[in-house]
Amino acid sequence: MKRTVSVNHNLSLLEINAIWRFDNMGLSADILALHPALPLKEIPGSLQISSQGDGQLINKTITAECGKLNAGIHESLQLLSNMPVIAIYDDAAGNRRICGSPDYPLILSYEEGEESFMITLSGKMTKTDFYLHA
Repeated sequence: MKRTVSVNHNLSLLEINAIWRFDNMGLSADILALHPALPLKEIPGSLQISSQGDGQLINKTITAECGKLNAGIHESLQLLSNMPVIAIYDDAAGNRRICGSPDYPLILSYEEGEESFMITLSGKMTKTDFYLHA
């Protein structure tokens, strides 16, 4: 299943090493992190989330096109591309969601273009994306 929604999803990334506590409470989870997640300004309509079952694991891929890189974001993406991460985003209904976990993290890759950059997050999970517990 692949879906694309044309609203801003407030996508942000957090490396696993920055998570002090990750509490899974069924369909929701709570995160206590050492610092805030890195916000990415994706271009509305570019975020795509796909899930595909593979036995007991779900293959998860998130892609998004983001605006031009500034020096700070470029450096942060370089660091994060070598670390396991989780993604935090707003779904189409406006709910905060978490994709990935300390046990099943995502891997980041990105490509720079002239006016924008493309990010891809991929990994395997045992559950659908968690709702972020408020």
